[in-house]
Formats: sequence, structure tokens, C-alpha cells
Amino acid sequence: MEKRACERQYCEGNIACTSFNSNFGTNQYRPAKVLNYSQDGIYFESDYAFKPRTYIFLRGEGKSSQSANSSQFDCFRTAAVGEVKWCNETSSDSFYKYGFGLKYCEPYL
Repeated sequence: MEKRACERQYCEGNIACTSFNSNFGTNQYRPAKVLNYSQDGIYFESDYAFKPRTYIFLRGEGKSSQSANSSQFDCFRTAAVGEVKWCNETSSDSFYKYGFGLKYCEPYL
């Protein structure tokens, strides 16, 4: 049984992501694909191995295909900062080498 705070929605969308640090302006964006999302995070895959506890900036690239239940949520955030919670190698049938769990950082008001 999964213990998630927010319901997960399946979709596919292309993103670009980069490490969020003091060299932010010089980092190279890496292509990636979102495969599911919730109100507090996403699962995405990439060929670049971001380490857990790394903060990354991501931005949407083009259109996404939303899930059948997308009325419950807007599609995944098109620009966000989040913390990589975990990284695993994907199965051999995946287009990308690594899969990630990312938790969004909430803005301070």
C-alpha cells in the first residue's frame, strides 16, 4: 500500500532540467520526460544522474498528454524548483537511463 500525501496522475511530457545552485546561469539543461505528477512532486526520467538531495530547476518543453483524470489537477508544473528524493536506474525498455522522484519546493510567502 502506497503512503502518498497527494494522488498521482499519469501523463507524458517533455521537460528540461538543470542543477539549481550558485552556477545556475552556466548550467546546461538536460532533456527529460515526466511520466506522472501530483500536487507536490513528479516522477521523471533522464540520462543525467542527478543525486538525491540535489535541487533542480525544471521547465516544460512543448505540450504534454494529460491523464483521463486531469480535471482533478492542472498538468504538471511548467516551471519549478524541487529536491531529488531518490534516483534509480530504469528498466531496459525505457528511453532514459535513470528515474527520479522529485518533491517540489514551496515558495515562501
